[in-house]
Amino acid sequence: QLLKEDQGIGLMVIGGLDTPLGMLYIKDIQPGTPAEKCGHLRTGDQLLQVNDECLVGVTHAYALEVLKNTPPLVKLTVARKKDPDRDSDVFTVELKKDSKGSLGIHVSGGVGTNCIDVRHVVPLGVAAKDGRIRKGDRVLSVNGRSTKGLTHQEVLNLLQNLPRRVRLFSGGNGKAFKEILQKTPPEPSVKEITLEKGPSGLGFSVGGGRDSLYGDTPIYIKYVFKDSASSRSGLEIGDEVLEVNGRHMRGMTNVEALEAIRALPYGAIVIRVRRK
Repeated sequence: QLLKEDQGIGLMVIGGLDTPLGMLYIKDIQPGTPAEKCGHLRTGDQLLQVNDECLVGVTHAYALEVLKNTPPLVKLTVARKKDPDRDSDVFTVELKKDSKGSLGIHVSGGVGTNCIDVRHVVPLGVAAKDGRIRKGDRVLSVNGRSTKGLTHQEVLNLLQNLPRRVRLFSGGNGKAFKEILQKTPPEPSVKEITLEKGPSGLGFSVGGGRDSLYGDTPIYIKYVFKDSASSRSGLEIGDEVLEVNGRHMRGMTNVEALEAIRALPYGAIVIRVRRK
């Protein structure tokens, strides 16, 4: 918790949904400011929440607006690497739904409570056997969709109707946040999708790539924006991007892939994806 002064909190942040980083990070802590005086924040910390405002899956500009308009007392929730020689608190858990289509978690909360929490981990269920999802973990987003503002029933519907590939971000009592990937039993299929690029772009962002947070991974569709060319084309979150206008994405870093996509001319764009 910080007590805001006239000059603000004293943080500079980078990243956001509309950047290659995807998430928000503390870039700099200004000397003599509340952020430095509190002694608990470090450059490189991942910014998850400001007071009751979830900052997972928001743009850079939106995050700046939230930080600018905080009340005098500010509570920040961050994730941090445990030490330089270990992976960060962001990690991947691979799960396979049981025969009833369940991940083995019950959630509570919704509109009016400001958060969705894991209320119960079903004994001997998928999540319990894995051991890394715990009671009290906060569910921040499911498949790129923030749970902020959703009713309890809407979150239940999200969890009950999970597609084959799932990303669920959760903040465990202010500690780590986890990414859950559900294994895909069916064979993947390759699809060719044609999009029309206009002034507003193609309407999707990508994750993964060479030297990514999780190592060398394929480029995949991280987010599909509403009412965009991508959302109308049937492109889905989790699709692996194989080619864009005949150019192979394999072996590219995330930044290289983003630059290649942004450099595409207006008009028809053909994207080959592998879907599980």
